[in-house]
Amino acid sequence: MAQVNRIQWTMELDRKLSKSFENLAFLRKDVVSGRAEAYEIDNELIVILRPELMPDGCKHELVWLASFGKNLNKHIPEILKRARANNFSAIRFHCSSDERAVMRLVQRWGAQTVETISRFNLEV
Repeated sequence: MAQVNRIQWTMELDRKLSKSFENLAFLRKDVVSGRAEAYEIDNELIVILRPELMPDGCKHELVWLASFGKNLNKHIPEILKRARANNFSAIRFHCSSDERAVMRLVQRWGAQTVETISRFNLEV
């Protein structure tokens, strides 16, 4: 069984994530405010999750905001198991176009694409 610990936002966590996430200030604010939670799994993977009410207004889903570390494939079953045990109906996440490997990985575990987001860059 995986060891999963809720962790606080620290300067060390900030330093680790600063190299990989453009939205670091958003992640920090959500975790520090308690809107989101950070977890460390087996001292290998950090996952940041936020609970939200689904559009139907009745069910809840987890929004997977970020993950950092190694062995994501190994730990996905534990995350799914714990989400089900806590009565979440879904896990939602967004990936940028350069994260196609992540998309292929989660599709192996049954994730389905339900939305595509496009952006017009107005600063060109």
